[in-house]
Amino acid sequence: MSGIGQPQIEACSRLIESGEINGTKIHVENLAILYYNRGIGYRDNQDYGRAISDFSDAIRLNPKYVNAYINRASAYQRAGALDNAISDCNAAISIEPDNSQAQFRRGSVYMDLGEEDLAYADFSEAIRLDSGKASAYFNRAIISENYGDTTLAITDYTAAIESDPDYTSAYRNRGLLYLQLGELDHAISDFDRTIELSPNYPMAYRNRGAAHIRKAEFEQALADYTSAVQLDPANPTAFLDRGWVRERLGISKAALDDYRKALSMDPTLDYAKQQIKVLEAESSSQ
Repeated sequence: MSGIGQPQIEACSRLIESGEINGTKIHVENLAILYYNRGIGYRDNQDYGRAISDFSDAIRLNPKYVNAYINRASAYQRAGALDNAISDCNAAISIEPDNSQAQFRRGSVYMDLGEEDLAYADFSEAIRLDSGKASAYFNRAIISENYGDTTLAITDYTAAIESDPDYTSAYRNRGLLYLQLGELDHAISDFDRTIELSPNYPMAYRNRGAAHIRKAEFEQALADYTSAVQLDPANPTAFLDRGWVRERLGISKAALDDYRKALSMDPTLDYAKQQIKVLEAESSSQ
C-alpha cells in the first residue's frame, strides 16, 4: 500500500504495536493520539474503513476527543455514511459547542443530504465562531446561489477570497456570477485570477472567453478558446466554441475544421452539423 498518508501510518503503527516510547509504556491519552494520527493517514489515503476504525479506537480511549469525532465524521461523509457523520458532528458539538470545525463539518454533511437550510445555519455559526473560515463563506455562497440570491452569494465569495486570497474556486464562482449579471470587467478580472492560480484549468479559459465574446472582443476570446482546446483536446464543446469565434472573425476554413472535429467526437452536436453545411456551401460557391 502507498499514498500520501503512508509514512504517518507506518510511524504510528510501529509505536502502537510496540506499546512504548523510548522504553516507557504509552499512556492511554497518547495512545488515543496515535490511533487518531494513524486514522488521519488512512483518511488521506482514502482508506475510509481503516480511518473510521482508528478514529473509533481513539474515541474509545478518550471519549471526549473532539477532533476524533470530527475526523470520523469526515471519513463517514466520504464513505457515504451521512447519518453516522451527523451523529459524530452532534457528539463533537455537545462536547465543545464553540468548535467552528464541528459546525462546518455538520453543515457540509447537511449539504450532501440536501438540507440546505440546516447547512446554511451551521455555516453561519461556523463563521460566527471563526470569522476567517473561508470554506464556510464559500459553501454558504453556494447555498445563496441555489436560493437565487446572487448579491449575498457574491458577498460571501468575496469574504472567502478576503480570508484566503488564493481560493481558486471562489474566484471562479464569483466570476461566473458577474458574467451572469453582465458585469463583464469584474468577471474577466476573476477569471484572470483563476487562471493565474490554476493555469491548467481549461474551463477558466472558456469562461473568460465567454466574457470576451459578450464584449465583442473576439481576438481575446479566440486566444482563450485555443488555450482551452490545447488543455482539453478531448472536449468537443471546446472545439465548437472556438469554431463559433473563428466564424465571427471570418476565419471560415479554420472554423469548419473545428466544427468537423467537434462533430467527430460528438455526432449529436446539431449546431456543428448545421454550420458545416453552411460553410461547405459557402466554400463551394466561391
